[in-house]
Amino acid sequence: MQVRKTLSTNPVVVGKPASFMIVAEARKAVDGGAPTPFTVVDLLPEGLDVDDASNIRAESYSVLKNPDGSAYDPAKVKVEVEKNFNNTGRTLIRWIVPDPVEGAFFSKYDANVLATAPAGDTTNTAWAFMPGGGAKPYDQDRSVRNLKYCMNFRAQDTLDLNQDGSTTDFLCDSSVKFKIATTAGMTIAKEVKGNKNDDFVPAGEIAEIDPGADGAYRFTIGTAGNAPLTKVVAYDILPYVGDVGVGPAANQARESRWKPNLNSTNWTFQSVKERQGRDPEITTVPASDITIQYSTVPNPCRGEVLSVGGSMNDAPAGCTPDAWGDAPADLASITGFRIVMNRDIEVGEKIQFVATMTSPVNANLIAWNSVAMAGGVTENGRCPTSRPTRPPRSASMSRPTSRSTRPWLASR
Repeated sequence: MQVRKTLSTNPVVVGKPASFMIVAEARKAVDGGAPTPFTVVDLLPEGLDVDDASNIRAESYSVLKNPDGSAYDPAKVKVEVEKNFNNTGRTLIRWIVPDPVEGAFFSKYDANVLATAPAGDTTNTAWAFMPGGGAKPYDQDRSVRNLKYCMNFRAQDTLDLNQDGSTTDFLCDSSVKFKIATTAGMTIAKEVKGNKNDDFVPAGEIAEIDPGADGAYRFTIGTAGNAPLTKVVAYDILPYVGDVGVGPAANQARESRWKPNLNSTNWTFQSVKERQGRDPEITTVPASDITIQYSTVPNPCRGEVLSVGGSMNDAPAGCTPDAWGDAPADLASITGFRIVMNRDIEVGEKIQFVATMTSPVNANLIAWNSVAMAGGVTENGRCPTSRPTRPPRSASMSRPTSRSTRPWLASR
């Protein structure tokens, strides 16, 4: 047996398909082989995935032959996709040639490149094996079958890819090395819940709150690329009459009609880590990982989210510098808050928290809210300047029968 794997896409880029080819061959009788069924498997690296087997097949130009020398129909090659193989979180593709054959088959396929594909150099290995278990170490088995099991390379089957119950036997293998490009990306999302809502509502929907009632904003910030996000800072300027945007839209009026008042600053932050093929891992973020600051002025400086590489006091025009600090005794005087991450946000990680608020008893009509975020990635040993991102504004509406707070979702 032998297998070869090639890649026609290098570097591989998040969000774009990676194109591979598998070539597997059973030794021909004229070369001392015998027709045999065989299987090829490809355990894709973390962050590469295929959704199903419908678009994967042996190509029609494959040159497999039956024992009598007639052409073998490549359509008989079965293809399976197994998610989370052996609880690795990785996807396995399996090509099964169920009948005795000799010769080679070819199969081309595209893999999805997810944001969880770690940036940098990566190796992907394909494996081939025949029925009856894999090969044994040469010093244990000097039989012809064992010595000629693989026509080229072989490696130990430590993950039991042939599922024979052994992790000490050997399978034929072929590896391809490639680079996964660094793709920077970040996301910030906001959901809203009023006293008349059973749960938080997402962008595009409208929550409901009564005047003088309690509500909440739920924030989620995280990476949208395949590199850790560093130097992360996020701002929320609460709605008020005459307000403007937070980030690049700081010169645009939001046209709010009332101001929600924070009723607590006792917030719990949680880390949600998502890995391919596994349930999310949710843990509490230590207080030392995050700094929270508050402002009591209507236009505090927030330059990081207004321009690439900006510093806090740079912008917007006419802002109050150094306007961020500890929470005041009167929480109703808070006009906004600033979240600073004291560590990187990991690939596939989101940081989430809930800020509770109360609407004033005279709340009526719309209160628009918006947030902005900045962060960067480290590449080639250097951390570039932070780049801001902002979502569309969100609206809060309150009437005596009270419709409140349409949430928004982050956009770049």
